[in-house]
Amino acid sequence: MKNLITAIFIGLGLIFSLPIGAQQGQGNSDGQGEKVGPVSFSKAIYFDRVGPLIDFPALTPEELIALDEKEKTKVRNKSLQFRSYPNAANALPKGPDAVWQKEAGQTRNVGNIIQNFSGQTTGSYPPDCNGSAGPNHFFQEVNVKYSIYDKTGNVVVPPTNLNTLFAGVPGGNTNEGDPILLYDDNADRWLAAEFSGVSGPDYMMIAISVTDDPTGDWYRWSWSMNGFPDYMKFGVWEDGYYMGTNTTSGSDIYVFEREEMLIGATSPQMVKFDNPNRPNSGFHCVLPADCDGDYAPAGTPGIFLTINDDAWGGGGDALWLFELDVDWGTPSNSTFQRTQQIAVSPFDSNFGSTWDNIKQPGTGQELDAINQILMYRVQYRNFGTEKRIVCNHTVDVDGTDHAGIRWYELELNGDTWEIRQEGTYAPDEHSRWMGSIAMNGTKDIALGYSASSTTKYPSIYYCGQSSVENTAATGIMDIEEGVIKEGTVSQTGANRWGDYSNMSVDPADDKTFWFTTEYMISGSSKGSKIASLYFAELLGASFTAGSPTIFVGGTVDFTDLSTGNPTSWAWTFEGGDPATSNLQNPSVVYPVAGTYDVTLTVGDGTNTNTLVRPDYILVKEEILAIDPGAVTVGIEAGSTIAALLVNKFWNATEDCDWVTVSPSGGISGGNITISYDANTGVQRECVITFATATASVDFILTQTGVAEILSLDPMSATVDLAASSIDVALTSNTSWTLAETCDWLTVAPESGDGNAVLTVTYDENTTFDDRECLIHVAASTISSDFTLLQTGIQASITTNTASETVASDPASIDVEVTSNVEWSVDETCDWITVTPETGIGSTTVTFTYLENESFSDQRSCQINFVGGGTSALVEIIQLAKVAELSLNTYQEEVTWQQGNLPVEVTSNLNWVVTTPCEWITVDPASGSQSGNFTISYVENPATTERNCTVFVSGIELIKELSITQAAHPDAIDELTANQISLFPNPATQSFTIQSERPIDQIQVVDIAGKLVAEFNQPEKKLAINTIDWEKGTYFVKITQKKTVITGTVMIR
Repeated sequence: MKNLITAIFIGLGLIFSLPIGAQQGQGNSDGQGEKVGPVSFSKAIYFDRVGPLIDFPALTPEELIALDEKEKTKVRNKSLQFRSYPNAANALPKGPDAVWQKEAGQTRNVGNIIQNFSGQTTGSYPPDCNGSAGPNHFFQEVNVKYSIYDKTGNVVVPPTNLNTLFAGVPGGNTNEGDPILLYDDNADRWLAAEFSGVSGPDYMMIAISVTDDPTGDWYRWSWSMNGFPDYMKFGVWEDGYYMGTNTTSGSDIYVFEREEMLIGATSPQMVKFDNPNRPNSGFHCVLPADCDGDYAPAGTPGIFLTINDDAWGGGGDALWLFELDVDWGTPSNSTFQRTQQIAVSPFDSNFGSTWDNIKQPGTGQELDAINQILMYRVQYRNFGTEKRIVCNHTVDVDGTDHAGIRWYELELNGDTWEIRQEGTYAPDEHSRWMGSIAMNGTKDIALGYSASSTTKYPSIYYCGQSSVENTAATGIMDIEEGVIKEGTVSQTGANRWGDYSNMSVDPADDKTFWFTTEYMISGSSKGSKIASLYFAELLGASFTAGSPTIFVGGTVDFTDLSTGNPTSWAWTFEGGDPATSNLQNPSVVYPVAGTYDVTLTVGDGTNTNTLVRPDYILVKEEILAIDPGAVTVGIEAGSTIAALLVNKFWNATEDCDWVTVSPSGGISGGNITISYDANTGVQRECVITFATATASVDFILTQTGVAEILSLDPMSATVDLAASSIDVALTSNTSWTLAETCDWLTVAPESGDGNAVLTVTYDENTTFDDRECLIHVAASTISSDFTLLQTGIQASITTNTASETVASDPASIDVEVTSNVEWSVDETCDWITVTPETGIGSTTVTFTYLENESFSDQRSCQINFVGGGTSALVEIIQLAKVAELSLNTYQEEVTWQQGNLPVEVTSNLNWVVTTPCEWITVDPASGSQSGNFTISYVENPATTERNCTVFVSGIELIKELSITQAAHPDAIDELTANQISLFPNPATQSFTIQSERPIDQIQVVDIAGKLVAEFNQPEKKLAINTIDWEKGTYFVKITQKKTVITGTVMIR
């Protein structure tokens, strides 16, 4: 619809003057843009570990309904709904799409839906439905919530608010959506991301699963962002998690420190760039490449990719490729640059100036084609010798807003990415858009998408390209189109359909595809589908040659690369010996020069497939020889003859100045005269090379001479660390050259002829290591070495003390550290703070230690100062806290009448008050630190005084307060203490209580007041077994009528 938009602009009286890029069809341009450094680099402001995720609170049915209703009221990116095509009048194509696939694929029984189950429902416009398959799960996200399924569709984690995963993380309180979920198959981890900033500060929140189980624990981080990271998209690369955003003000390219995130580091880095070559489309996100399978070769920069429509200006229809080279050691060295503009077949992204683009049945409401960007994901694959990228976007195939999916496969040729194949899939009158594309390990391609028209409700479809079709790179989706969900209703009341979907590859087999996207349940409510696809491998002939260009008589080794498990191979080799073969990987000799076809037909017992590679083998015939190939002559001047056999134009070159060749070139061979001068020095050699354009042969002339002499004096020396120089005498009768040296010294002269004095000038050694340099001087047949050893700085770190013992209270202590090397604190403890942690020279270091809360154990900490290969150790020993417990009284006499006795406790412990006497109570029965308690006693009914011991205990300390209560003046005589004996005391396995009078009850309690034994109406002599009792003090209470007698027994 480019002409329509042009007419609108003219009607408004607007004139645009923009540079127009000439478009000459498919090709490549380096397209390099400005190389920029990062605008900033920062560390995460928050980190923690949470889980397991399966325990997070899911949404109730009522909450789900309320959330969907709330989402229906949101209008996202309202300011971006109007699109501009200022160069539409000049834009290509001027007619239908040049690579339009107008018919669906016919490869049947290949595409197979294995699973097809319902995912989450949503009321979001758009729902941003995406997800990925892991080894055992499918993790799906839609705007503001997530759910996890097993691979047969059973719900493992019910729908849950997305920000539940980020609860407590800065930014995690808003639940604003645009979720991204990836499976990092090389690390066997999941990545989940959500932005925050629509209604507050801008944050990027990322979570990484601790294992390959998404229901378990997760690491979580938050980064503060300078600009809202709208529509963020992620890609996995070996050295980082790369991210692009729709941030029109800049700050739209990012990389996060993957290696640190995988180990759960607290402060991984983020490096941020402003893209200086952002297309002029307004809304735009440059997508990072997402690696599936093997990593890109080590050191490969991260790749970003996007489209440019000539209707926007800024050049022709093209893919723009960018590279981000991150340096985590020195982030400021990182760079970002557009490195290629890859011309593609002209496309039309113009569906009008609004979001009303895709038609539906029975309604005037049209849907957003999301046509200004590449669709998620840009997938990268490394197949060893072949590197591929697949991607797609939505185009108008015929200027009528008839949407199709333009897709590309790129291949790396040397250092340049090229279009391997491209196509636009629109096989009928229905529109297809919002696609997601992926390639599996066997080079099948799957493409999932939405489809709609005035006669088709919005539906979910897929198609694909088989690995056999991919080998031919036809640009055709040959696998028959399949239906995942046929739509039954149109969307009414909103034009936002979806911003992205996702086609992922199952990491369990690298063959099965998983696709998820949305469909309409009713006019205002959306559902989603999760489907897995498996493309059976087709029989396809393919092969390669070890070297397709050889000389006459050479051998070519052929390697079968056929797919579909062939069982037979029929080769035909034009010009080869043998001419045919049934081997899978034959070797063939080519005896005659020429270019030859190779044909391979493979079979599986039922079907066959044939591949012909015309003019595949080039056999060259070349003659180039010299006879003899080497001659030795005397010291006098003279000449020698050699016969040159050659059938091409040739020329001769010499690597010396004492030889001449005649003739020195020609178109045929013959006798060659090689003349040489007299030699007054040592033996010498000259190489004469006879070369054609493709081959060469050497003739070596050796001329005898006097013996070579080369010696150095001295042959070694040891010097101190200061910069200086040393002279070495060189004795020689020939030319010599300095062959080896080191970068911390220079030798002058570096070459010469005859005797010389070598001055070796060396730098100061500022390190703590000795260093050695071998200086190697060589002549043609002899050499000599000089070894220079330079000592380094002797590192030293000392302290004024090796050990200090301190009290339990918190305080600090100073230690003097003296060093000639920069040191740092290598080891410390969590109860000691060392200030400063680094230093050099004489430094006062303060050890600030916390209180030792233990009453039983002292503790020690070794602080190690290290640097320059040496260290010094200081040990801090902190004594245990001394327990304190005392009473203001230890013995009291009270009247026979009821009363109270206040007691003061002085202590630094938690203490407990116990008593074995029924006639005494205490309040409170416990306390902490210093305090008070009150002893309350009842009236003594007996004619004798009575005693009771009150015990106050804390840790291992026990204090006893003896209470003596006077006898009742009118009481009747009862049982007395001297009528009772307890033995033995202390006891080990048992003790005996013997009374002269009957007893009503005996009770034994431990020091904590717990009843251990009770005997009612016992015999006057009672043995009590204590074998199973804990060692310690126990209270014995003996009751006879109203009389209570108490005592203690020690069990050992």
